[in-house]
Amino acid sequence: MQKMLKLENISFSYGKIKALNEVNLEIRDGKIELVESVISKKKAIKRMVALVEKGIDGRKPLRISVFHALEHEAASELLSELKERLDPEEAILSHVSPVIGAHVGPGTISIAYMAGL
Repeated sequence: MQKMLKLENISFSYGKIKALNEVNLEIRDGKIELVESVISKKKAIKRMVALVEKGIDGRKPLRISVFHALEHEAASELLSELKERLDPEEAILSHVSPVIGAHVGPGTISIAYMAGL
């Protein structure tokens, strides 16, 4: 009975996330967690940049990467903006892997960074 309840909770949570327009997710302690949901893609990217800036907290050296799934132009613009704002030592634009892309779908943009190491 407990397994069935857990599966129902997962399905409900998944359906709830799927119904949202745009979501910001983070990996915390090895688990993917919902940070927040926003109405538009533009607002989601703006908020994602703010969360990255907060996480970096001025630490140097900084390496940053923008990954995308069939969203090259927007991802390239975002990387240019991040280069201007954060002055990283290294900046990379890349596609998400096919495995990740199959789960997140086209139009996905993500930011990864390493700061202070």
